[in-house]
Amino acid sequence: MSKWWVMPCLIALALGPVPGEAKRLPEPGGEVRVQVLGDDIGAFEENHLSVRLLERGRRAGVGRGDGWYSRVIRVEPDDTAAARWSLTTRVQRAFVLRSLKQCLMTDTTRWPARVLAAAGISVKVSMAREEIFLVFSRPVGAVRELLSGCWLQSAFASGGGFRRVQPTVLEASDDGLVPRPLLDRVRLVGDAEQADIRIGRGKAGEMGRVIAAAYPDVLVLIQRGEIAQVDPLGVAAKAKPGLAAFYEQFAAGTLVQFYAGGHGMASRGILPPGIAEPHPLPRVTLEHTVKPLVLSAEVGSETEVSVYVDPGDKVAKGFEDRLSLFLRSRAIAAKRVDTESGLKDGFVVFRWRPPTRDPGISVLELMSRFRELRVNDDGLLLKLLAGARATRLEAALEVERRWIDARRVIPLATLDVWYGVHPRLEGVWVSDEGVPVLDSAYWRGAP
Repeated sequence: MSKWWVMPCLIALALGPVPGEAKRLPEPGGEVRVQVLGDDIGAFEENHLSVRLLERGRRAGVGRGDGWYSRVIRVEPDDTAAARWSLTTRVQRAFVLRSLKQCLMTDTTRWPARVLAAAGISVKVSMAREEIFLVFSRPVGAVRELLSGCWLQSAFASGGGFRRVQPTVLEASDDGLVPRPLLDRVRLVGDAEQADIRIGRGKAGEMGRVIAAAYPDVLVLIQRGEIAQVDPLGVAAKAKPGLAAFYEQFAAGTLVQFYAGGHGMASRGILPPGIAEPHPLPRVTLEHTVKPLVLSAEVGSETEVSVYVDPGDKVAKGFEDRLSLFLRSRAIAAKRVDTESGLKDGFVVFRWRPPTRDPGISVLELMSRFRELRVNDDGLLLKLLAGARATRLEAALEVERRWIDARRVIPLATLDVWYGVHPRLEGVWVSDEGVPVLDSAYWRGAP
């Protein structure tokens, strides 16, 4: 037997299983149909057509663990709160400069700009030689967390792993700052029956495989204007017994079962699991036996209050129906208004998606949405953007306590964000925006 034949055989035996038993490598190609609706379309496209200026190492093969990673910038200093931060870039500085100005200063549809405004902090973005400088009006520690909400816009430079070829079709790109995806195309569809990835509704068992976001949405009741002083819910008077009675009669857990298929739970906290671990909240005790809701036969116009809910959100709409029933049991009529901007005094049943896993930034983002939630405490606001996460969490929990004590925010439930995925589709994950991301997705075998 010749030596050139014996040696390969010995190597093959040493390496282990024969090729037929080896783990299959990801197979390139194919198309995925994704059900994305409403406001989520913009977030889905941004996650595929562009790149974040900074992100944690969540994407497959990117970064290390929970460390920060960027294909675009490097940030200094490393671990302290400072009023002046410097960035060096890995792409043309003009693109990064324009993206930063839009994200942090001018575009109030972006949560980083709104968060800074809610904290009472302004920023100037400038460029000198090889560096870009961020100069804040007060020291900020959570700069990396802020920059994770900023994107290098594809209008300025090629960035993401996909490019748009039709209004609802994205095609893999070789020109992005990220490696070319394994998939060839992604098609957006509205019909769940046509989708390989569909929005989670009903029972998970009907959806094949399930993926979920790292933290849930939160459903809260916002009391706007003078309604908290009027107290039509009866939660104020020496207030905690009244609040406990409200929770008992409102039965949010039952509503989650009925309207969300049990994907969530009743909640008395604003910050959800995944952002703040279960924590002590103001204790509420019943001083009397709670009676079931008894409907009033007639409701006078002088006891009418306004209520707004997003009509496209069926779960929130179900909670709004329950609120109307609760008010009617107290001889109060709920008048539905068409727009939130038209509501000065009344209730907003609001489904909130925290923009990031950071507690301080999340609280500031919710604060930026409702003027009634503004906090006039400069020291506390600065702590929400401090360098240490423990400091930001402590400050966020203090803001949560103040909101609940003032009855401006009444937490109702957490609602899981999940998707049903074709059993042969691998590598899909859910971003902090609550949308599926397919930059590392692939078909296992024939789709």
